[in-house]
Parts: sequence; structure tokens; C-alpha cells
Amino acid sequence: MTNSYLLPIIFTGKTIIGKERIIKNYLSNNLLPTKNQLISVIILLLASRFSFAQEQQQCHWQSSNQQATAFDLTLADEVDELPMRRLNEDIVIRSIRVNRYNVFDPNNPDEQNSLFSWLNSIHIVTKEQVVRDILHFTEGDPYQLVNQQGSERHLRGSKYIYDARIRPLRLCGNQMDVEVTTRDLWSLTPSLNFSRTGGKSKQRVAISDSNFLGTGKHLTLARSKEDNTTDLFFGYRDPNILGTKRKAEIELSDNSDGYRQFISLQLPFYSLGSTHSYGFDFNNEKRLDPIYHQTILSSEFNHKLQQANVFWGLSEGYINKQSIRWRYGLTYTKDQFETTQLHHLMDTLPVNRTLFYPWLGIELLEDRFSKLENYHSMRRTEDINLGRHIKASIGYSDRSLSRDHSAIVIKSYYKNAIKMDQQLIDFQGSFRTLWQTKAGKIEDLLFKLTTNYYNFYDDKWVFFTSLTLNYSKNLTKDKQLFLGGDTGLRGYPLRHLEAQQTALLSIEQRYYTDQYWFNLVRVGAAAYFDIGRAWHNEHHPTFNQYNAHQWLSNIGIGLRLTPTRADANHVVHVDLAFPLNSSENIDNMQLIIKVRQSF
Repeated sequence: MTNSYLLPIIFTGKTIIGKERIIKNYLSNNLLPTKNQLISVIILLLASRFSFAQEQQQCHWQSSNQQATAFDLTLADEVDELPMRRLNEDIVIRSIRVNRYNVFDPNNPDEQNSLFSWLNSIHIVTKEQVVRDILHFTEGDPYQLVNQQGSERHLRGSKYIYDARIRPLRLCGNQMDVEVTTRDLWSLTPSLNFSRTGGKSKQRVAISDSNFLGTGKHLTLARSKEDNTTDLFFGYRDPNILGTKRKAEIELSDNSDGYRQFISLQLPFYSLGSTHSYGFDFNNEKRLDPIYHQTILSSEFNHKLQQANVFWGLSEGYINKQSIRWRYGLTYTKDQFETTQLHHLMDTLPVNRTLFYPWLGIELLEDRFSKLENYHSMRRTEDINLGRHIKASIGYSDRSLSRDHSAIVIKSYYKNAIKMDQQLIDFQGSFRTLWQTKAGKIEDLLFKLTTNYYNFYDDKWVFFTSLTLNYSKNLTKDKQLFLGGDTGLRGYPLRHLEAQQTALLSIEQRYYTDQYWFNLVRVGAAAYFDIGRAWHNEHHPTFNQYNAHQWLSNIGIGLRLTPTRADANHVVHVDLAFPLNSSENIDNMQLIIKVRQSF
């Protein structure tokens, strides 16, 4: 039994809720309190109420709407914004309120049916601790707008969360109360997929759960078949090991062509303010690499691949609205090639390669993130960075270590975007090559550049143009560059032209309808024109044939379907494309059914 004289000591410093809980527990353990004990309790209750009133008076700002954010992540009334001048103060996060919504809204008349209710009942909502583990902050941390916005992006980037909103609730002295609201996606997905592009078909049967038991872990079992090959796959991914920011990934596959074992463990640069990173990965793989001449399989060979990589990263954190990160690593790759029964005797095998090299990398990430709709998806909040994102690395593989040619390994990546009122232009480029220092020879050079232009007329009409350029030089024989139905020239078969350089221009008029089939799938449409060309050097056996083709073009129309209750990063494309350059070997129409990551 608690002594009544000790109660004020235990009671000191507690919040109003904590104080009343102590009193309740105290009375429950003292069935017959004495007169002095009753007086102590009454005095303490009055004191707690007075203390609570003082706390309320000290809250010099609070949101005009203290109710929980609604299912659609909006508020019934306009919410007062926290004055920006307050953000410069030394503010500490006092509490975090987490609201988690299921897949379907029980208060929406359009979703009040037995099927949706049953699906809600068997779906395990993301656990609160999982949401908290994703956040870039916790109670007691300084309040920073960059961490609030970064946490929103991180939550939206999870495959099992449709959207997220984080907002301040109240500011009391230098203490901030924050609300986090998430809306789940259906995560358990048994699937039977069929795609057909350029006259080739692919089937895939899988069961996948991107939020296993509400824990945020991803499990996948799959079986797929393409071009007479069968693939069995097991995958596991944990983005927050034991509630930390570390992540792990395991993939195991066994198929008629070979196998794959992959494992990865990393602590990434989790936020813009992260100061260190480290990790390793290992891949052991055997696969069948085909060689195509236009659309025809001309040869193939077995490819055994071993890769290992370990790295360490350092950063000074978030400074001047950007983060600069340095990475130091060690990479080992070994490629071995063997003939198969279908290997054409006239085709020489690729040369076996071994690289073992230390490398140094730098990354610049600017913080100019913005929110859009109808960018890659439909009617969904999407994040785009209007600032620069640059990566570059250089390594040296010495012959004494790799038993191969000494070589300098160079890789780089660049991405940026510019927004002007209703117009948006984004750029993305990558470059990689090996420079054999003794022979003075460039090998395996590949440069890619993509520029996209968007004109958002209104919430339904978007004009889109894309220009893609590819340039290669001295690619190893296991790598090929193609132009065809799988690379954007939609009126032509898969791998229609092999090339060293390609150019492709696509022009689309996109339409985002109000159709929302069964409150499950949003519907869009597109009309488009593609024109492209492939170049090869004059020593290629089909050099004259390539020049004869010149520019190839097509027109087409397509239906776009975006699921809003399952993985909303996917868009189903159903296209009818018509080539404008007639040929005996090309159908007058191409039917393309494919799942992509964007509209």
C-alpha cells in the first residue's frame, strides 16, 4: 500500500493525464482511504487542474482543428499554419499522435458494402510502432520542418501506405505536439499476370505481402514463365530491422536457366540529416544470356556472375538545404561465360572478366521537394525534387589483384527538374565506362539521357513529351542495346533493332477521367505518336539495312488503369499501336499489355 505522504512526491512533474492515472491507481489500491488520504487526493486534483490550466495558457499556438485528420487525409475546416517565425526557435517534440486508417473508408457510403467490410476485417493495419520507426524524428528530438516533410515522403514511398500526412497540432512554450496520419494499401496480393509486347508473352503467378502481419516486412513467392524458361523466386525485405534504420534483403531463385542467391544489409543515408552509412551485399548468380538479331534469338550462353560490395559513407548532414555525402567502398565482380546447346558456333563467347577495386563516390542531394498529382500516377500525392541529385564514383582495378586488364571504373548519375507555373521539365542522365589504362581503350561505355516535358492544363488534361538518347561504345558481347516495343517504339516488335546509338521522341496527350471503377481503379487514357531511329557502325553486318529503315514511327491509343487499394505505384497499360513504316515482317497493329511504374 502506498503511503499518503509519498503521493505528492510520486505525483510531482506528471501531466494531467498521468496525474489522474496515479490517483485512480492509488484509490484502487486503497479500498478504505483515511480522512487524511482523501484530503490529499482532493488537494492534488485541484492542483492538477490548476496546473493544466497554466499549461493551456502557455500554448501560444494550436491548430484550429484538433480532430484527427480524415480518411482522405484532409481536414473538414481550414487549419491555421504554424507561424514560420516559430520554426526558428529551439522547439522540441513533446508528443506524437499516430492515426492509422484501413484500406476502405467505413464512413463513405460508396464503400459501405460487405466485400469492403470483409477485406478491412482481414487486413492487418500497419502497426503504430512500424509507422514510428519510419519517421525521421521521435519524442524529445528538435522539431525540424525538413524531417517532417522527409518523413511524409518516406511513408508515401512504402509499398503498403497509400498516402501520409504530418502536421503540428500545438506549440506550448518550446514543446510541439505532432500528428501523423497514414492510410493503408492492401498488401496481400495473390496475382496472375499476363503481358504481351511485340508478339511475345509472359506469365507470372505470385503471392506477395508487402506488409506481413502489419510489420512492414515484405515477403514474395513467385513462379514465372517467359520464352520457355521457368523461374521460382523467394524474396524477403526488412526496411527497419528491429525498429532501427537498418535494412536487409534476401532473394533466392531457381530456374531452368540457373539460380540466384542475393543478400544485402545496409544502414542507408536515411534522411537528409543522416551523417553516416554503411553496408554490404553479395550476389551469386547463374543465368542464360540470349543474343538477338533483331527479333530472332540467334545465340545464347551461360553467364556465371559473382559480385560482392562493401561500403562506408560519411556526411556533415543537412546544411544550406542540401546534403553532401561521401562513400568509400570495395567491389569485386567476376563474369564467366560458357557455351550451351543452342550457342551458335560462329559466335564467339564474351571474354571472362574479373574486377576488384576500391572506389570513392560523392553524392549531392538538394532539398527542393514539391508535391504533384497526375505526374507518374493518377489522383495521388506524388513527390518530386526540383533540385539537383548528382552521384559520381571512380575506382581503380589493378591487374595484380583482378588477374585482368588494369582499368579505371567510372559511374555517374544526374537528375534535376524545373517547374514553371503549370509546366514541368525533368532531366535524368547516367554514364558508365571502363578505361583500360595500359591499352588506352574505352570499354563498356553507355550514356543515357531522358528529358520529359509536362504541361498540366488542368486536373484532367496533361500534354507530355519525352526525348530519350542512348549512346554506347565497345559494349561487351553479353550486353545489347535495342529499339522496339519494349523500349518505347510501341508500334514495333520487341528488340526490333539492335544498335549502338538510339533516339526516341514520344508525344502524348493524356486524359485523367473521373471514372473510379468500383472505388478500386482509376481510369485514364492517352493518344500518342512515337518516332525513333537506331544507328550502328559501318562494320555491322546489317549496316545497310539499318540505314534503309531511317526513322521509324507509329501512332497509338491506350487505356491506363491505376489500382488505388493495392500497390498504387503501378499503372496497367493497354495499348493499340499502329506502325507508319510498312514492312512484311511487321504486323499492322501491336497489342501491348504491360504493367509500368508510370502513366
